[in-house]
Amino acid sequence: MSNLQAVPNDRRCNAKTRAGTPCKNWGMRNGRCRMHGGKSYGGYASPRLVHGWYSTHFPFTIMRAEVKAHERRQRFVEREMARLAAERLAREL
Repeated sequence: MSNLQAVPNDRRCNAKTRAGTPCKNWGMRNGRCRMHGGKSYGGYASPRLVHGWYSTHFPFTIMRAEVKAHERRQRFVEREMARLAAERLAREL
């Protein structure tokens, strides 16, 4: 009995090989083995990283997104402060 045959069916990878047979490797938490859907790299570690001016990972693009998010938060806070001031004024009258 080989080591691959000792893998219980419930722990096997759920993928099919090119030959159409079920994969005999151990599956991870997601149900796939390292060859059929294991961990992938993201961000700068990704081999498919798109770099350049229009990239989402370009520092200027990241900074611009952060500035926009900060401006949205600031507008929200200003609206809430105005609403609370109006409520306080209405209660005092």
